[in-house]
Amino acid sequence: DGNKVPPSVLFGLILALTIGLLFHSVFGRRLWQLPLFLVSAIVGVFAGQVIAVFAGWEFFRLGNVAIIGSSAGALLLLAVCWFFTAPLQPSRQQLKRRMRGAIEGNEQASA
Repeated sequence: DGNKVPPSVLFGLILALTIGLLFHSVFGRRLWQLPLFLVSAIVGVFAGQVIAVFAGWEFFRLGNVAIIGSSAGALLLLAVCWFFTAPLQPSRQQLKRRMRGAIEGNEQASA
């Protein structure tokens, strides 16, 4: 009986994986971001749970899991992870240079 996973831990993992997958489906741009988002969501859910327990938040609990605190922790860490892993957008000047280069390259190829 000592090898069983407690239901609250299992529900926390399911909640974290669901939030991480949904976040990646909305904000993810690269496949390599998926494992980072999943790990961030798992750590965030359990960190949010710990904070909710120590803060004494009793609203919207499902069993022993504080849904609001856990979800907030996951979303906070996912936002931090997204900030550091999102690809940088090129500036307008870089885009103009690329377009000029592509146009000049097409003109030279057709000549």
